[in-house]
Amino acid sequence: MLDEKQATEDFDLFLFHIDDYLDELIEKAEDQGFYLDYSLDSLIDLAKYIRKNKIVNDKDHISDFANCWVYLGEVFRKLAPEAYWTIGLENIKNMNYGLYFLTGYDKEMSEFIPILYVNNFTLSTIEELDNKFFYELIEFELDPVIPNLDNLPTEV
Repeated sequence: MLDEKQATEDFDLFLFHIDDYLDELIEKAEDQGFYLDYSLDSLIDLAKYIRKNKIVNDKDHISDFANCWVYLGEVFRKLAPEAYWTIGLENIKNMNYGLYFLTGYDKEMSEFIPILYVNNFTLSTIEELDNKFFYELIEFELDPVIPNLDNLPTEV
């Protein structure tokens, strides 16, 4: 179980330094010809950058990995004006417990958890998740397709 006071202090520190994390990533990416300008289209370059540099969630890549999921979260926050960062501390049984995520962008109080999406992406091959994964993820999250259930049988 997390020390909630320490976790909250760490989260506040994260928010304070978020621009530093992003500046580091953007500079490294630009040195390799990738342009991260906080646009939806820039998420394709983010995916290519992750693949090219073989970034994964391990001790050798932890800083780059963290910077990538922070960038994904910030692009989402900029595209979803009501979204804000928070930390999951309410319920130890919740999958977001101890994680930083975005919420407040819809009436359902959905949660956008960028660390999980970036981790999933880094564990996949390009055949499993192509370089449009982050782009399509955010596009769907902001404008979900509601299935038409009118043709399904109903109980009589």
